[in-house]
Amino acid sequence: ESAAAVAEKHQEEMNRVTFELNEFHRKAMERQRSEMNEIHRREMERQRSDMIENHRREMERQQAFQSLHLEALHEELKRTRHDSMAVASRTQVVAYNVSAGCMQSTIDPTSYYV
Repeated sequence: ESAAAVAEKHQEEMNRVTFELNEFHRKAMERQRSEMNEIHRREMERQRSDMIENHRREMERQQAFQSLHLEALHEELKRTRHDSMAVASRTQVVAYNVSAGCMQSTIDPTSYYV
């Protein structure tokens, strides 16, 4: 074979090896990119799931607090209503006694203040 033919075969072999190396590198990079995308996707899903769970817990906490607050307000309202009724009842007794003209002799007016 002539030196030119040997050189051409050598060049063809170099081109083939270079192509195979480039393909190997391209596939490795594609695989690595795919793996990194999957890792990132899983991490984003985990963070999203954590955020949803944290939000759910916070909403439950706030709802429990609001329920307790509402219950306390309801109890306060019942006490206020009871106190108002007691004052109204005492006021009626005082008014009756005043109209009967016996307030000073039968009633201690300080006992009717809430």
